[in-house]
Amino acid sequence: VDFQIKALLHLAKKDPGLIVPRQIPTKSGAQTCILNDGGGRSHFVRLVSFVEGGPMSEYAHLDLDAIKEIGRIAGRLCAALRDFSHPAANHFMPWDSLNGLIFSDGLQEYLPDGFKELAENHLQRLKAHSTPKLLAFPHQIIHHDAHTGNVMCEAGTPTNVTGVIDFGDMIERPIIMDVAVSLSSLIAHNPDIIGTALAMLDGYEEYTTVPKEQLELLYDAIAGALIMSVQLLNYRAHHHADDPEKIRQEDFSGTLANAKNFLTFNRDRFTDHILKRA
Repeated sequence: VDFQIKALLHLAKKDPGLIVPRQIPTKSGAQTCILNDGGGRSHFVRLVSFVEGGPMSEYAHLDLDAIKEIGRIAGRLCAALRDFSHPAANHFMPWDSLNGLIFSDGLQEYLPDGFKELAENHLQRLKAHSTPKLLAFPHQIIHHDAHTGNVMCEAGTPTNVTGVIDFGDMIERPIIMDVAVSLSSLIAHNPDIIGTALAMLDGYEEYTTVPKEQLELLYDAIAGALIMSVQLLNYRAHHHADDPEKIRQEDFSGTLANAKNFLTFNRDRFTDHILKRA
C-alpha cells in the first residue's frame, strides 16, 4: 500500500498534468488512517481522487489513433516513474510473467485443451531463451497494467484519453514489459496486430524510448503476458471465484481467443516490422 501511495505522490510532483488518481490526505495530513468496522475489525484506509471518463475496454474496436493515445499516456507515465524507487518494488506480483510462475507445474495444468500444445511451444522458447534475457535488461518501476480497462477516455471519444487508474500491478521490470502488458490487451481491439503494435510504440516513444535489444523480444513479452493471463484466469475460475461461469464466459473466453490469435501470428514477421520501425 505504501508503494502505491508513494508512487502517486511522486507522480503528482514529477508530472502534475498527468491524470492519475491523487492521494487525498486526512484532515491531520496523514496519507492513511485506521477505521474500525461494526464487527470489531480494523482496516487500513486511504482515499484517492476519481478519474473522469469511461474505460476504453467499452469499445470493441479501437482505431490506430486511439491506440496511439494509449501508448502516449503509458509512455508518459513510464517516463514520470523513471526516477522513482521503493523497497517494495520487487515484491511478488502474480501477474508478472517474469516471476517464474508461468513455468510452474501448478499453473501448467490450467492450460486448456486446444491451447496447451500451442502455448507449450512458446513456453519452451520463453524458458530457454527469452525470459533470462528479459530479466537481464535494465529495470525501472513501471505501471505494468495500462490495459484498456485501466485507461479512461471521454465518453464517445476514445481518442481523447482522460487518465490511467489502478496501480496495483506496479513492479520493477524492463520497460518492454510495460509495453507488452498494454499490447496484450490492445490487440483484442484491432485485427491489425502489427499496426496496433506500431501505433502503440509511436505514442509510447514520444516520452520513453524502448531500446532495440528490448524490442527484439516484444513478441515474446506479449506472448508471456497472454499465456499467464489464460493460466491465472482459468486457475481463478477453478479455485477462487464466487461465480466461476462468469469468469469463464466473460473474462476467460475472450482472453483465450486473444491469446490464440496472437500466438499463431508469425513471430519473425512481427519482430521484423518492429525492428524496421526502430
